[in-house]
Amino acid sequence: MKKIGGITKRWLKDIFSVILVLVLSVSVAACLFIRTYYYTSIKNVLETNSGELITTFFNIYGANSEDGFAIAGREFIENCGMLDLMEIWIIDNSGNVLLSSSGFEVSPQQNMPDFIEAMNSASGKATWVGKLSTGEKIMAMTESVMNTDGTAAGAIRYIVSLEDVDSQIGFSCLIIGLIAAVIIAVSDAAVSILSGVVMFSTMGGVGMLDDMSASGIATAFIIYPQTIVNLTNVGWVNALFGVIFYLMLVTLAVDSAFSIVEGVSASVADKFKTNPKKTTQVICLMAGAISLIYATRSG
Repeated sequence: MKKIGGITKRWLKDIFSVILVLVLSVSVAACLFIRTYYYTSIKNVLETNSGELITTFFNIYGANSEDGFAIAGREFIENCGMLDLMEIWIIDNSGNVLLSSSGFEVSPQQNMPDFIEAMNSASGKATWVGKLSTGEKIMAMTESVMNTDGTAAGAIRYIVSLEDVDSQIGFSCLIIGLIAAVIIAVSDAAVSILSGVVMFSTMGGVGMLDDMSASGIATAFIIYPQTIVNLTNVGWVNALFGVIFYLMLVTLAVDSAFSIVEGVSASVADKFKTNPKKTTQVICLMAGAISLIYATRSG
């Protein structure tokens, strides 16, 4: 395999890497926002079933005994109107799953850190994102249920599968990455079009469309000075804007010089196997000397 080097390697390192980092940064930030939005929405759905309603419900059906707690749990599941969105477990105070809204027996080896946290926290609630023993990724929220004497009777655990949610997040992130890549790809053309619109609208504003003798870079030193002078009625504001505007032009010119000189020096250094730094210095001196001919109107 041919090793990539020379100007190709520099282009990949200096240009493509910057674009790649920019696209990845935007995509990651957007994906994190989408993930947070989805997960927060699911957590809010889980919390809609919690609160004083659970305690009141279990007190009505009686939860001061193990049998009473199981009966109350069965009635709670049968009267829950959101079983199509989540699964509900009724858990005793020892961590044993007594009932499941799915109707299937739950394996005793399930990881339930939210249950442990809820039973030991002052709020009696805890949320956890992880995987079941089957490998399915879930979000679970556990809320403890108290007896009338203040002791813990058990807990209710709400479980929502995150498999479809993560698939939707992944698809959304892919779309965002493609959109970011397209935006970066067409941004250069968009800036050129915008520059043309600004240029000709400015020319029309100062009455130069009918008599325009200069072209190219000279327009920046003919059109815009007249525009800046007539920008406001306050002279120092116009002067300040002029300084900022032409400072911008200088920085743009220096940035353009980097790419122009790098393209030539890298090609020469690769062709004749010379020192890249010294080659760049010689080319800069030669280009500066040649530019004096045009700067002094001698060429």
